[in-house]
Amino acid sequence: MLFTETHGSRKAFSKDPAVIRLKDTYFLYYSSYYADGEREALGIGVASSPDMEHWTTVGRIPPTQECEKNGIAAILLEGKVHLFYQSYGNARKDAICHAVSSDGIGFEKDPTNPVFRPTEDWCIGRAIDADVVVFRNRLFLYFATRDHSMTIQKLGAAYAELGGDYSRGAWKQAAERSILYPEYEWEGACIEATVVHNEKVYMFYGGAYNCTPQQIGAAVSDDGINFRKLFGLPFIAAGKKGEWNSSESGHPYVFTDDDGKTYLFYQGSGDMGKSWYITKCRIGFKDGLPFVCGEDTGAAQGHSMRRETETIFLLLLHVSGGRLTEFRLKQAGKIFDIGKSQPLGYLRDVEIGGDKEMLGDFQLFVEHVSDGRNAVFGFENPLRLGDGEMH
Repeated sequence: MLFTETHGSRKAFSKDPAVIRLKDTYFLYYSSYYADGEREALGIGVASSPDMEHWTTVGRIPPTQECEKNGIAAILLEGKVHLFYQSYGNARKDAICHAVSSDGIGFEKDPTNPVFRPTEDWCIGRAIDADVVVFRNRLFLYFATRDHSMTIQKLGAAYAELGGDYSRGAWKQAAERSILYPEYEWEGACIEATVVHNEKVYMFYGGAYNCTPQQIGAAVSDDGINFRKLFGLPFIAAGKKGEWNSSESGHPYVFTDDDGKTYLFYQGSGDMGKSWYITKCRIGFKDGLPFVCGEDTGAAQGHSMRRETETIFLLLLHVSGGRLTEFRLKQAGKIFDIGKSQPLGYLRDVEIGGDKEMLGDFQLFVEHVSDGRNAVFGFENPLRLGDGEMH
């Protein structure tokens, strides 16, 4: 699947996917430009499909309220489609809006829009890029905001009790702090998210701003508020030079079908944002960790995806001054010089301590390694510690 708008004022422009199933029809909601008289407006496009592979544009939700613009989350609650989307272009005042539909095409907008924005004690008070999930009898709303300098984009959380109207006043801030923020080099200064629940809340987030490149990471939470990141590198990376998503694989959205299969939809660009496409891949979970299923790989060619892999061994060589100064990776009998390669080159000079250290793709526990000695540790990817041996 590779979808883009063909009827808008900007050809090949489809971003910010959100997907639901209503009876036997799948609906895809996405950001799209269209002609509004003499001006160009950014609204929400609507496409439908019988199989999630072949999509037909069936409608549009234009901005009719002063507060709204784009950025979409969709969820089916009690037989109705609820859209959560954002105002945009208002800087600190951007906030989350809400609309409801019985048929997935015609929407009634909430008269109280915008329905949510965070307090300004821990962030700028802005909320964009909404995502929602039902968890523990509540509807959790995740959103992107920024620090007080408007530089760092991070995530916040709110919730409303199920069965309400989800209008302004129904939402409570889940934490007066960021629940996830940029830490790794590849995440840059930006994080935005989507979620899926499977007894826990799994968050698939876009790290870094558009086309810098934005890539997709993964995190998990037991309570929907406190998250830990699962990988030090992207779960889904941008494509290689010349591929359709070489500038970005970002703004993910998770959809679980009626048969229990879960799909990750996301946007991509290969020309620094001049054109935008939407694709999907199926994901699974094993031992509490997500992976990209072997099927659907042709639908998302050019993407580096984390898959189930064989046992991997990390060979640590030479400890000096309490720091690792040399190490290599052994996989399937091949030796790779990690200290001199990319993107794992930043593993050089990792501090040795008594705690677990995130080493890119791998998790390592090092204890009391003396200067001038070597250590060999075995790993099973992803993040499962195997046998370790001291030398």
